[in-house]
This record gives sequence, C-alpha cells and structure tokens, in this order.
Amino acid sequence: MPKERKGRINKQNRVRPTGLPTLAEAQQAIIEDGDSDVIETGADVQPNIPIFQKVLKSAEEADREVACNGLANLVLEEDEAVRLSLEEGSLKTLVSCLADPSLAVRIAATGALNNLSTVAPVAAFPLLHHHCTATLLGVLQQNLRLVNDASSAKSEEEVQQLCSLLAQTISLLSNLSESSEAATTMILQAGALSLIISFLQNPQAVPPAILLASAGLLQVLTDCDNDRLLNQWLSAGDRESLVKLLLAYLTRPDPDVRFASLLAGSVVNMGGGRHPDIIRALMSVLDLCWKFDGLAGLVELSQYLQQAQQQEKIMGSTVNTAEEALEKWRTNMGAQQAGFEILTNICSSIEAEAAEKEEVPLADDEEETVDESQLPAGSVNMDEATAIAPEVLAALPLPAILAKVVEKVQWDRTRVTALGQTFGFMQKCVTHFHDVQARALSCLNNMLLVLPLPADKQQAEGLWELLVKLCVEAGQPLPPPLGTDANMETPRARHRLHSTQHGFPLSPHTNVVEGMVQLAAGCPSFVARANALGCLGIMGQHPQLVDLAPKVAAVLVHSVGTSLMAEQTAATTPGESWSTVHGAVVAEGLNSLFDMFSEEDKDHIFAQLALLPKLRSFSPLLRNKIRQESRALDRDLLERLRETKLNLDRFIQYKAQHLKQ
Repeated sequence: MPKERKGRINKQNRVRPTGLPTLAEAQQAIIEDGDSDVIETGADVQPNIPIFQKVLKSAEEADREVACNGLANLVLEEDEAVRLSLEEGSLKTLVSCLADPSLAVRIAATGALNNLSTVAPVAAFPLLHHHCTATLLGVLQQNLRLVNDASSAKSEEEVQQLCSLLAQTISLLSNLSESSEAATTMILQAGALSLIISFLQNPQAVPPAILLASAGLLQVLTDCDNDRLLNQWLSAGDRESLVKLLLAYLTRPDPDVRFASLLAGSVVNMGGGRHPDIIRALMSVLDLCWKFDGLAGLVELSQYLQQAQQQEKIMGSTVNTAEEALEKWRTNMGAQQAGFEILTNICSSIEAEAAEKEEVPLADDEEETVDESQLPAGSVNMDEATAIAPEVLAALPLPAILAKVVEKVQWDRTRVTALGQTFGFMQKCVTHFHDVQARALSCLNNMLLVLPLPADKQQAEGLWELLVKLCVEAGQPLPPPLGTDANMETPRARHRLHSTQHGFPLSPHTNVVEGMVQLAAGCPSFVARANALGCLGIMGQHPQLVDLAPKVAAVLVHSVGTSLMAEQTAATTPGESWSTVHGAVVAEGLNSLFDMFSEEDKDHIFAQLALLPKLRSFSPLLRNKIRQESRALDRDLLERLRETKLNLDRFIQYKAQHLKQ
C-alpha cells in the first residue's frame, strides 16, 4: 500500500524546459507530413499523446528530446495528459527513454517523469514504482560512474548535464519513496543511504544540485513512517554518527538555507530533535532563513521543530505546506502571513517541550538508569534529552526573530492576531524563565515605538488581542464582563475573583502602559478601547505597579466621562446608537475603577484624585443614557449597563462610608 502523500509538491523538482521549441514550433521538426496537422498549440491534448509516443521512438535524437519536453509541459498543464501518460503503454515508452543513448534525451525523460510524479494521484504510485524505481537506480549508478570516470575526456558542459541528470534522478527517487513503501525498500536495498552519507561527508566536493536532491531523499528515507525499514539498514551507532554529521553542518557559519532545513528534518526524523544542541542549531538555521528568501525552508524547519517534541506522534500543524508558502512568497503580504504561522508553530512545539519537564514519578519497583558506558564517545544520549533546559530555552533567538518580523510587517488584524498567538504560546511555556520573558516584553516595546496608532477598526482590535497576549494573559487573565457571574454581588466580591490569580511575572515597561493608554484614549475601535481599559484596570490594581494607579485612574475617568457626554462621534457609522459605540467603554471603565479601588491600599490615591465626586456625577448621566437607549440596546449590553449602574451606586455608598471612618 502506498503511503498517504503529504500534500507537498516540490516545485524545484519540476522541470520546465527553456530555450526549446514549443509544440507549435516543434511540429515541422518532429512530425511527418501526414501527422503535421494534428499538433497545433498543445490545446488538443488527446491526439498529442500518441504523437509524442510515436516521436519518442524516432531515430532522431532531437525529435525524442522535444517529445519528452512536450510531455513534461503537458502533464503540468492538463489533467487529461496526466491520465494518458499513466497508461501502461505510455509510461513504458517514456521510461524506456531513461536508458536512451543520448544524454539530452535522458535528462528530458527524467524531467518529464519528475513532473508526472508531482501531479500523479496516490493510486498511480505503485505503477510508477513498478516501472521506474529499478531503472532509476540503474541510471543513478551508471551516471555516477560517468561523473567519476577520470579516464574519459568530458567537456565542462557534459559534466554539468550529468550532474543535472543525477540531481533529477535523486529527486524522482524521493518522490517515489515518499508515496511507495516498496520504492523505499528498493532504494534502501540499493545502498542509497551510503551514497548520500558519502556526499554529506564532503559537501564541498559535490555539486549543489546533487547535494540538495540528496538531502531531500535523506529526509524522505528517514521519515518516521519508515522506521521499520530504516532500522534494517541503519544501526543505532550509524544513526548517532549521522546525527553528529548533520549537526556539524548545521552549526557551520554559512550553511545553505534550503540544504540546512532538509538536513534538520533528517535529524529530527532519526530521533535527534530533542537534544538541546540540536534545538539550538535548528533555531540558528531559522534565524538564517530570515536573512534570505528561505521561506520554504522556514516552513519545513518549523514542522521539524514541532515533530522534535514527539518523535512518533506528529502533532497537528497550523503551518502552510512548503508548496503553498512558496506560492505566497510571490507577494510580500502572503510571505508575512506564512512567517507568522511558522513562528506560532515553533512556539507551540517549545510549549510542548516545556510541558514535558513535569516528571512522572516512577513506580516503587522502577529505577531510572542510563548506562553511559554503552554510549559512543561524544554521542548524543537521546533518552536523557527529553526536555529543553531553562538556560537553553533562554538562549533561543525567538525574541530577536520576532523583533525582525515586527520591524517589517504591514499590519492587519490577521497578522497582529497571529503574532499575539505566538507570544501567547511563548509566555505560557516560559513563565518561569524571566530572561526570555524580558526579551519578549522588550520586543513589544520596540513594536509600540514604531507602530502608528491603527486607523482601522479591525487593525485596532487585532492589536488589542496582541497586547492582551503579551501583557495580561500569561500572568493575570482579564476578569469576565460584569453580569456574567451570578455570584458576583459586590465590587469587593468581583475583586476577589481574580486577586487569587498569579501576578505578573515581570512589571510591564512604561511603553507597554503608554500603548494601552493610546488604545484606550484614541483608538477608532470602541471595542478595542473598552478592552484596553480593562487591561489598564488590571495593571493599575497590581501591588507591584502601584505607581501606575494615578495615571490609570485618570485615563479610566476621562474615558468614561467622555463617553457619557458623547452623543454621536465621527467613528460611529450610520445606524449605530450611543450604546453600540460607547456602552462597552462606560461599563468596562467603571468596572475597572471598582476593581482598582475596592481595597484600602489605594484610598489615598482615590482621595487625592477626588474620584468620589466624579463618580457621583456619572451616576445620573448613566441613568439617563440607559433610559434613552433602552430600546436600541441589545439585551446583554442593557443588562450589563444596568448592573454597572447598580454597582456604581453601591460603590459610591461604600466608598463614602469607608472614607469617613
């Protein structure tokens, strides 16, 4: 049974001939007079396939080459061409060209089969394997001998052609192995692993195209689905030696981005992805990818990092496939979105790794033993490296990478939300690692300095989500909106609901607070304003942030007063009432004030700011607004405002009595 294809089509293996005749131009050169009217422009596919099959048997080398290239183009463009090419007779004819005496024809035929393998359905792979794999392995060995035969005088152009043929042959073997267990077995039996390892041991002496194709084949052969087969051909010692070889390449100062990402996948597949040194090396490659247009490598690398956490249980990925990411790279915005998904995926994997640090107690009759003497000198002990140490996690360049993203991004809600999710994952898994968290907050500070106030409602709401992820969620979640808790009878009770939560691991930087103040005071989205007020209220009541309380209280009072006095605003679209725009701001602002000053520790600030008379002035304004807007309000918001009005009166009474004592 063929394995399920992974949905990834490697376009770098697709061969689109350049400088060769089109179908229309080729008809005079390759078709006899009686057939010349059949081929026109390639649109009439069904008649063309038999013509090409006929020409593939032509005595003229140029005819056979053009026919192979014609098929290579057709299978990429026409589903009918794929179906016809996969018929037994058509496939046999094309495969026979792999042994053609002409090197140009062999290259063209390999390219046509490569293209066919990228678009063929899964059901076709047993047939492709049956006809292709053995022939391809023979072609590989034959052409390796030709390349290495120093006695034969070859021109530089011929050497380049042979290397191109070798690279395409290896890529085609990768495609077959990915979807056919039988092909994988045959490739392993033929000694492909030894060949690839010999390439990797001296990468400087191997042409880049062959090296890249070999790395791709190694990644497929070492896939976790092939473990049963791989164990027959690769001992534990060989695996560790190969992991060390790959790690040595990953830690070079100038690794090729694409090649390094493929090697990283092989490392993870062979069980090396959990070792801190390898995680660090993978992250270094990730950092390298950001310096170049290595998006495809980034996508794959993020998947490997995620797989590194569970060697045999591949977690669900939110990252686009390499093929989709390559398509998105053509536009800047698409590339950024893929980049954010990559970062989210990586942080998710690190979160899973951090969760593994919780040790499971051994049973009374169990002993945890690792026989170090049985490990080769300098080898990686995969069993003991089941979690990333805090100091390793702290050294990862994630914040630096995120800072680079922030500098370049064109913001919209999707991207901001994705970045917020990334930081959310990060904070959940590094809550106890203050160094990493400090760097994350530093990245936010930089963002707030360069990010203009959003002029779009969706942008603003997305930015709010990001700020909550960074400043609140990891330490102290936002309390539920007033009215959602049936047991919430007094402001003091509401305060106690979240005073038991853990405090902020670190105090937010001044720029973080300023960013929240900006959102609360001038954001075009009033939903974002209300949420920002709630976040400021939580900051303002934290005992370590007592110096913020006066400023936060002033912002809350100003926002509530402005909204209560407002009739209509420029931000209000036609058909929106006061309640739709300002109701949430009033409710959240007042509730945040209740939370901040419900305890005695801030009574001096409450008195200093003369908040009691201000709150008394708000009570009749809010009562009138509820009466005016009762018919326009939706039921939930109406109930929330009524509850807020009730709590406002209770709070005024409570504070007036308390301050007299």
